[in-house]
Amino acid sequence: MTSFPNKRYRTPIADIFEEQKQLELQLLVERTLAKANAKYGKIPQEAAKEIEQFVKPDYISLKRVKEIEKETHHDLYSVVLAATEVCPNYGQYIHLGATSSDIQDTVTALQLKEAKRILLEHIDALLLILIKLAKKYRDLVCIGRTHGKHAIPTTYGFKFANFLNELFLAKENLINVNIYGKLSGAVGTYAAYGTNEIEKRVMQKLGLVHLLITTQVVPRLVYSHFVSVVLETTGVLDKLARELRNLQRTEIGEISESFGEKQVGSSTMPQKRNPWRLERICGIARYLRSLPSSTLENIALEHERDMSNSSTERIILPQLTTLTDFLLLEMKEILEGININEENVEKNLFFLDGRQCSEKLLVELANSIGRQKAHVILRDLVKKDNFRVAVKNHPQISVLFSEKEIDEILDPRNYLGLAPEIVDLVVKEIEEKVIK
Repeated sequence: MTSFPNKRYRTPIADIFEEQKQLELQLLVERTLAKANAKYGKIPQEAAKEIEQFVKPDYISLKRVKEIEKETHHDLYSVVLAATEVCPNYGQYIHLGATSSDIQDTVTALQLKEAKRILLEHIDALLLILIKLAKKYRDLVCIGRTHGKHAIPTTYGFKFANFLNELFLAKENLINVNIYGKLSGAVGTYAAYGTNEIEKRVMQKLGLVHLLITTQVVPRLVYSHFVSVVLETTGVLDKLARELRNLQRTEIGEISESFGEKQVGSSTMPQKRNPWRLERICGIARYLRSLPSSTLENIALEHERDMSNSSTERIILPQLTTLTDFLLLEMKEILEGININEENVEKNLFFLDGRQCSEKLLVELANSIGRQKAHVILRDLVKKDNFRVAVKNHPQISVLFSEKEIDEILDPRNYLGLAPEIVDLVVKEIEEKVIK
């Protein structure tokens, strides 16, 4: 894998794909293979012991591997040759039965396994913050919006609980993604081993999943699936970032990011407090959504394999995992410093002076005059300059409800459905699974 090029968005996941770490994993796979070969009588036990002792970073440097690669022009075989050099007696047994893709696909699996572990850890940290916000704002009534327009009331707790649930669903899908390695030989037939037990043992020792059949490489479906599932998490983060950005619009003003005392929003407009970190999340998520096209193209390799997939995977997998991790850490920090302007929340909630509860009035009227007729009446009344007064003066409504009852019907705080109870349900369900 290539090193992660942009230091600005780098997280520790990028280290997993650095050349030194990759070399360490390659040597680990070679040592594990030697042990399995010895167990099944393919090489002497003494050879496995020697390989276990010497085929390690303490004896094999990345510098030496690079020197050999300049001559061989083969990155993996350069590792094999460097390992052979340091073994006093049994170097010829290193890599026995394996093809380069056996080692590299298994190394990639180990990298993705570790990246997955870190991503899940950081998803859990973000879930805990969303749980906290859902609890804190369980009863903060706000206006809901559909198509960018005021709809009916909801609560901020309900908003955060929805994002909590979506991120948890994305986490569950990531948990269920299998990480596959292989050691089945040049075209996947186990010809050099005469058994698939060696592969099974190595995969079990490395904590990877064994496939029933492969060619020279694992099917690239496994990578396209991994990419797709990770992108579900970035999609949730993008959606959350968009929501928080929109709620910061000047004319809405319900939310603001934390803003440092000496922070600058604009070089020319002193009043600006831009949601730049959330915009960055959306921008990176937009880039990440471009990656699946290449991983899907990589599925269609020729014959038992070609190398058209290799170059893109060296770029895509480190970028996908590192940038997704960056988004998780960025969103966590943003939410930890988020501010909600409850005064503006209330102002926006009552902005339509009862129109936002016209559905509730429709339901109340349906029993007496029928739903469709009520809908026609209310469609006309919502056009009036003073909706509330128009409702109270309407002959068919005024005979059914007193002015006090109409005010209660049109109070958005009285039209939350099961929002608070659902927040409690979601929080309880997810909190029990995250906090173990």
